[in-house]
Amino acid sequence: MAVQVLPSVNSIEQSYWEDLRSPRGLYDTPRWLSETEPVIPGTPLVTGEFHHNKLESLIVWRVLESDDPSPYFNIGGLLARLEVIPRLAPGGWTLNCAGMEMHSQILTAPHIEITPGRLRQHMAAAIASQATAPVMCGVNFMPPDPAPSLPDSLARLGFQEVRGYRHAILDISGDSFEDYLAGLTRKQRWKVRTERNEYAASGYRSLVSCGPAALGDDLIYLHRLNRLKHGGPDDIQELSELHSRLARCGGANCVVIRTLHRDSCVGFSLFIRSGTSLHAMATGFEKSGGRVGPYFANFYYSAVEWAYQNGVKEIDYGIGAVLAKSERGCRIAEVSTWYQR
Repeated sequence: MAVQVLPSVNSIEQSYWEDLRSPRGLYDTPRWLSETEPVIPGTPLVTGEFHHNKLESLIVWRVLESDDPSPYFNIGGLLARLEVIPRLAPGGWTLNCAGMEMHSQILTAPHIEITPGRLRQHMAAAIASQATAPVMCGVNFMPPDPAPSLPDSLARLGFQEVRGYRHAILDISGDSFEDYLAGLTRKQRWKVRTERNEYAASGYRSLVSCGPAALGDDLIYLHRLNRLKHGGPDDIQELSELHSRLARCGGANCVVIRTLHRDSCVGFSLFIRSGTSLHAMATGFEKSGGRVGPYFANFYYSAVEWAYQNGVKEIDYGIGAVLAKSERGCRIAEVSTWYQR
């Protein structure tokens, strides 16, 4: 077993990616990793295990200052946000397996398991590349379908597990929107029908377009409104670069659902399709004067209709706001965070 430290995911030749388990989800693809690597806080650090000129396992890390305030990419900041530990003192560094959309990338070839020894060698190679030892290591967001034996190996190496976030997936079963409704409770069906009826009665309609050209300046404007509403960063240039990056990541698999009112776009949802999965990426809506705005009808119901029409089997609605998601039929799963001091 030979684990090497690589400077970037872009340094890995395409033939090596083909050695890894397939099909991979959106967040484990080389295009996604390449596009998101430059914008994640900290310094990239990639460890790859090669055997007979084959790539057998790969872990994508980030090196961050111990007091970096990021609540997602710095394991110390994440645990402090979850009130598991106090914020780490400055002066050290943390080793984090953490990617965009709260997803940790630990990939293997089809016949490879992440054993304690294999994981130890990846960590040792990563740590040896730095001048000092880290104050903490983390697998910040365990993917829903982790590499075989990964949770057991983490536990055997002394990692501790915390479950602080929850992930929402909507399973698309049956053949039509009526099948979606049939899977809800009576109260949930009433809510869905009410919101859809008010959407139509208010003069809203949905328009779906696909591909990178579906993204436009109207989406950036609306996305900024969403950021302002929730107190997030609202720099137009940053948002423009984000949308360009998502367009490149998704390519022909970008799906944009616009809400139109009197032919003006007043809201949108952006998804990226990967196989039979649809991943929610961004939303934004103008303030509505009605009792029920267009958000739910767009982000959920129009997306569900499109999913049925296009062979999608699940919609990944990500982490957070799980009450609203569960009320519309999503199954909610706890997300594991693992750390070692």
